[in-house]
Amino acid sequence: MVSLRSKAGRALGWDLIGNYSGQMTGFLISIFLTRLLEPSEFGLVGMSLVFINVLNIFTDLGFVRALVQNKNNTSLTYSSVFYINILAGFTLAGSILLSAPLVGKFYGNEQVTTLVRLFSLAFVVNSFNIVQRTILGRKLDFRALSIRALTSQIIAGIAAIAFAFKGFSVYALVIQNILSAVIDTFLLWKVTEWYPKLEFSWKEVKKLTSFSAYIIAESSLDQLIQQANTLVVGKLFSPAALGFFSRANSLNLLINKNSAQSITKVFFPVLSIIQDDAERFRQVYLKAVNIVAGISIFLTGIFFLCGEELIIVLFGEKWEPSVFIFKLLILNGFTYPISSMIVNAFLAKGKSKENFNYGNIRKILRLMPFIPAFFYGFEEYLYALVGTNFINWLLNNYFVTRSLGVSFMEQANAVLPYLLITGGIVSGIHFIVPYERSVIFAGIRIGLFVTLFSLCCYLFNTLLYNEFMRYKSKLWEKLKRA
Repeated sequence: MVSLRSKAGRALGWDLIGNYSGQMTGFLISIFLTRLLEPSEFGLVGMSLVFINVLNIFTDLGFVRALVQNKNNTSLTYSSVFYINILAGFTLAGSILLSAPLVGKFYGNEQVTTLVRLFSLAFVVNSFNIVQRTILGRKLDFRALSIRALTSQIIAGIAAIAFAFKGFSVYALVIQNILSAVIDTFLLWKVTEWYPKLEFSWKEVKKLTSFSAYIIAESSLDQLIQQANTLVVGKLFSPAALGFFSRANSLNLLINKNSAQSITKVFFPVLSIIQDDAERFRQVYLKAVNIVAGISIFLTGIFFLCGEELIIVLFGEKWEPSVFIFKLLILNGFTYPISSMIVNAFLAKGKSKENFNYGNIRKILRLMPFIPAFFYGFEEYLYALVGTNFINWLLNNYFVTRSLGVSFMEQANAVLPYLLITGGIVSGIHFIVPYERSVIFAGIRIGLFVTLFSLCCYLFNTLLYNEFMRYKSKLWEKLKRA
């Protein structure tokens, strides 16, 4: 019988392959699209997606995590949730189609109305794959999930580039979004062993509702505030300003979210399985936080040192205003993956209500940056955004201590060594290596950082270094036996 550790290790390996391949693919696609399209066009898409992204939460009605956390799912359970999700998809798409003119009127741009209506089609398509995706995740079958995600991303990305080259402008991004959803759904139906039956039970739905209701409430408010950043920038400033902000923020999320997303996705079902073993839960949780912190902070250091060259060389001079935004936002990019890990820990324990209550406190803090945005300006808004993210990270540690019994200092000690190592090395490199916008100098800075970071992790015997060496040894043994 395969152990949970082995299954989790394989799942993590496949999801890392999928994530890094997807990250590289998405990055290459974005290079072509940013060169073919204008910042204002990305800004229009950002405006259109504000309301789409908020309502996107309701496509699964919180049942995805409820199904993973619940131990006694049956075919009837899955079929019932499947039909509920289909109904939700069509309802949301219809609502968006009718209300799209209001969104366009809010921004004073009729093109936004058309874009919102087109993007709403993805609601219907995605509602057909939610249960299949959940089942594969629950089984830790991240091989199938990774392959289908990468395939849909590549095909949709190539299509978007082709349409952008042909002059379809902003609509190339719409085609990319919808085509990706269609291919994703088709492949999930091909690889999963489950298909819906003609059966339905409100009783099965209600069993999950006590858990999913708080997820919906939490996710809705979280997404509202997250999209409010786009809403505020687009309304107070300009489409171009929003384009620069969106490009910098999406690049930041691409690096920090995807770098640790594999661990957070894999460890949610793992933590759900061991939710009743308090000591094992604590050990696995701290290990996951330590590794997430190490990876995300390591990448933060690299991309802070080469952020200017990355954006200017790859995207072009017209995106230069995004450099400052990107380098500022990435300073505390590590807080996002760690916060995701904390939310997963609460949900794995079945504490969706507690997570919702604590989330309300976090959301109040996340509203604070809008004050300097209204009264001072864009730059002050960015500084406040970074500050509140850092404060929320500290608050999250306190909430875990209070409700899950993991001490504040244990959590801090899992993160602080990497912060101190990275901060010291980056400061030293800026002092030693003369600054010049050059790919060669960027390569020197990155080479120095990677070398010194690795050396420090070895000297301080960090968990990230030990896990890396352990997996390296296992891989070497497999290669020798091959």
